[in-house]
Amino acid sequence: MSPDWWSVVWEAVAAVGTIGAVGWAVYTTLAERRKRTRAEQELTAEKAASRTAKRREQADHVAVWFDRNDVQVFPGSAQTFENSFVVVGNYSSAPIFNVSVSGEALVSGKSFTFEHANVIPPAPEPWTAPLRDAADYFGELLVCVRFQDVAGVVWQRWSNGDLEEMARERPQT
Repeated sequence: MSPDWWSVVWEAVAAVGTIGAVGWAVYTTLAERRKRTRAEQELTAEKAASRTAKRREQADHVAVWFDRNDVQVFPGSAQTFENSFVVVGNYSSAPIFNVSVSGEALVSGKSFTFEHANVIPPAPEPWTAPLRDAADYFGELLVCVRFQDVAGVVWQRWSNGDLEEMARERPQT
């Protein structure tokens, strides 16, 4: 074999090695980019979840329920709600504002809105509102409280536990 042949072989091996090294560099660069993109997406999702949890923190500590202690059921008739109350508990560390209580009697289909409070401070004892015209309601009652937290966000909490943020109302021009 001539020395020129060996130089051709070594040049070919070096070219293949160079192409392999470039291919490996491109592959590892793309793999690292995908890995970094996934990590950034996970971090963004964690930050969004943290912001949502922080936004809901006060609202999560507000509860509403119907006090059924005095519900009277007469044989052969529907439930009546004489001397019954809707109870709103603010167990957060800050007051809630512009509180209104409403609901619906599911069987009779009658809706009601009653009681409004400008402020309900945080307290171990809940705020109560008597159910007016109780004789008009029968069947199960579903009640909700609508309130504004200290950040100005309006929330609606239902007696079944559902909590939803209300859309901001834009002033009409």
